[in-house]
Amino acid sequence: MVREPWEESDKDGTVRLATIRTYGDTTHTLVDRSRYKGWFMPSFQQRSTNDPVLQMLYVSLHDVARNSWRITAQQNGHMQ
Repeated sequence: MVREPWEESDKDGTVRLATIRTYGDTTHTLVDRSRYKGWFMPSFQQRSTNDPVLQMLYVSLHDVARNSWRITAQQNGHMQ
C-alpha cells in the first residue's frame, strides 16, 4: 500500500481513495464513488463546451487517436 485509504468531500458527497503499488514503480489509485453524486470528483469544475480552445483540443485529440489507430491497423495489414 503506497497510501492508506483517505476521503475527499464537497457539497456533492464523498469519494474514498487508496493507492497501491503493483509492479516496480507502477501505482494505481482505487476510487470508490458510491457516496458521490457530483460530475466527477470533489473540487472538479466542469468547463463549458462552448469554449473554442477546448473544442479545438477535443478535435485535435480525436484526430490523433483516429489516425494512430489507422496507422496501426495499416501496419498490421488490417487496412488496404
